[in-house]
Amino acid sequence: GSSMENIVDKFVEISAKQYEKMVEKMKLALPDIKISKHYARWVAKQQIEAVIYSMINIKDEKETELFGLNVAASLRGGWMATWKLQ
Repeated sequence: GSSMENIVDKFVEISAKQYEKMVEKMKLALPDIKISKHYARWVAKQQIEAVIYSMINIKDEKETELFGLNVAASLRGGWMATWKLQ
């Protein structure tokens, strides 16, 4: 694959591990909620890819700020979707 794909994969790996830790904490706090590690990893991959490919197209600081807000919103949305799907 391209070097871009390698970068994406590295970020996904880091993010997926963080998601998995978060899932473990959620399970301890809320034993009734079923969220699989596999699903957490999938969510992480979707979001990281979206983040990285969007960043490539950013041209200035104002755009970066707007992008940051969008990413924060999509991360929240991803977790909301996770709760509802399981």
